[in-house]
Amino acid sequence: ARSSDINEKFNYKAFRSNPKKFGDSLIRVSSVRVNQLVSVPLWGKDHTFCIASDMDGENKFFISMFGKTEPLSEGAVISFTALPMAFFTYESTTGKKVEAVACAGVSIEPENIAVQNLLWDFYAEF
Repeated sequence: ARSSDINEKFNYKAFRSNPKKFGDSLIRVSSVRVNQLVSVPLWGKDHTFCIASDMDGENKFFISMFGKTEPLSEGAVISFTALPMAFFTYESTTGKKVEAVACAGVSIEPENIAVQNLLWDFYAEF
């Protein structure tokens, strides 16, 4: 994708209100934290699933992407490019309802931020 085709000013609340307005362009989201990340074989290829949230843990993204990312761990700070598909609710491992933007991922890259220096609530719901 050309950088001119990417919306770098994605607004989470605007998407939540009207997802149809955003469904035809890629978005670029920076400085979000990995909550969960897993790569699994699917249809004979690697497939990555990533749940990430902004730094205050409020706005969550569920990214589904063909291929593997470079090794990332929970707590890593990333940027990603994706096509936002829908706003949905899923059930966390503790049974809590969690809202997120479902995205078809294009790329996930680590940001060079010393994650050990950032405050993080490890008990947050994902």
